Amino acid sequence: MVAAGVAALGAGAKAAVIGPAIGPCCYEVGDEVATLFDADLTVERKLDLWSAAERALRGAGVETVERVDLCTRCHPELFFSHRRSGRARGVQGVLGAVA
Repeated sequence: MVAAGVAALGAGAKAAVIGPAIGPCCYEVGDEVATLFDADLTVERKLDLWSAAERALRGAGVETVERVDLCTRCHPELFFSHRRSGRARGVQGVLGAVA
């Protein structure tokens, strides 16, 4: 999906920002999920989605990747998290630009 999105942007230099998401401190996964990622991205059953996203972006040709590295589960004062709060759903947004 990342590669297709980057390819859809066409030629030229690309940059990306990986925003807040559940962090490797909190994102527990089972073997069925862990096996979908490089082995070094899962430590003690916790998946590092930030690094997985950065790796996918760089692999798709994105030259500049910035990371916010804020865990949405650890920061209830800043972000909604269904993993922290249960079934109730919140809304978060994504903003992008092509110049």
